[in-house]
Amino acid sequence: MMNGSSSRHCRRGSVYVMVLGATMLVMTIGLTALYAARVESRSTTTSNDLVAARLYAQAAIEMGMFWIMDDPNWRDNQTSGWWTVDATIGDGTYSLQVIDPVDGILSISLTDQIIMQGVGMKGDARHMLSVVLNPSVPNTTPPLDALGTGIHSALDLRVDPGATLTVSGAPASTNTLMDIRGTLVGDFEAASSSITGTHIGIATVPSPAKALPSNTLFAQYVALATQIPYNGPISGKILAPGYNDYGGSVDPNGVYYIDTGGSDLLIEGSRINGTLIVETRGWDVILKSELLLHKNVTTYPVLIVNGDITFDFTGSAAGLKESLWGVNFNPVGAPYLGFGDTDQIDDFPSGIEGLVHCTGRFLVKNTLATIRGAIICELDARIRSDLTIIHDPSLLIDPPLGYTEDPVSVEMKIVRGSWRQVVE
Repeated sequence: MMNGSSSRHCRRGSVYVMVLGATMLVMTIGLTALYAARVESRSTTTSNDLVAARLYAQAAIEMGMFWIMDDPNWRDNQTSGWWTVDATIGDGTYSLQVIDPVDGILSISLTDQIIMQGVGMKGDARHMLSVVLNPSVPNTTPPLDALGTGIHSALDLRVDPGATLTVSGAPASTNTLMDIRGTLVGDFEAASSSITGTHIGIATVPSPAKALPSNTLFAQYVALATQIPYNGPISGKILAPGYNDYGGSVDPNGVYYIDTGGSDLLIEGSRINGTLIVETRGWDVILKSELLLHKNVTTYPVLIVNGDITFDFTGSAAGLKESLWGVNFNPVGAPYLGFGDTDQIDDFPSGIEGLVHCTGRFLVKNTLATIRGAIICELDARIRSDLTIIHDPSLLIDPPLGYTEDPVSVEMKIVRGSWRQVVE
């Protein structure tokens, strides 16, 4: 039987254990709270560092753009690679890399695209951003006066008997003689004129001569393009951004260059979505039957030929029919107006949308052609069959690269939607 003294000792021991347990519990809760506070503090610090690193990476790209704007000769004074490494900013650092993805050399061409990659660091946080910049003509650089015409020729512009040239939205123009033997519907500007046919519109005679593009322009666009081999006629084919069933490599912007080696290039029953640059070495590019040429890069022409151009194709009324040519002209890899499919039952307009430029002669024969844009011809132009030109006013608002009074003046603009986080 337990006496009173033993009972009191037992109760005291139980109380001690309970107090000790409570103390341990309070201590554990306190240590857990302290640890949680430290973890939260570290998490907040890490999160803040990540935000700062991202801002520093963006600041690196903004600094790169400032350096480009501040130095007109930046392509000669800088190289493709790291422009700055671990420069101090705030409590961290930034680095900037500028890459010429075309040929790796900034100074070769004023019209090469560049990629800027900015790296920001704060504490243990690191963030890398990438953005694409394309060359663009500054709004302060006046466009060539020739872009304000439906068709401009450096030498005589002649409309043959039985043919009708219709221009709307802008005049027809020549630096020499406007020779109207058929019908010209629309205004014209010329140094002199001879009208034995019919003219409906306003004549401005004499009119000052209009400047032609720089003689280096063709080479500039060749440098922008992906060269593909000359494989004879482009017949029942598609050339588009990232798509080429004619032969050779693909170009992401749809800018292709062909050197015919001294042969004609026939284009028929085809769709070209982009810019085609052709060196004929004195021969012709002949546009025949039904076809659709429409630009991809808004500030590039649709067709540039170092040689002569002959129009001999059917206008938009007939249309470019998949069933006739046995070709799917809007495959998934080259959609039309955002729509691609796998069938051959669609019809497309037949015509040209954009600027057409040739260094030689321009001839229209046996055709009902429609141009929605403009034509620049560096020699003489002859209209032997009906031609309708609907001028595109955007050529003056946002002139194509190189078609300005200061053709070497370009500025780099960020391509919309090209911002990317780079995961290393």
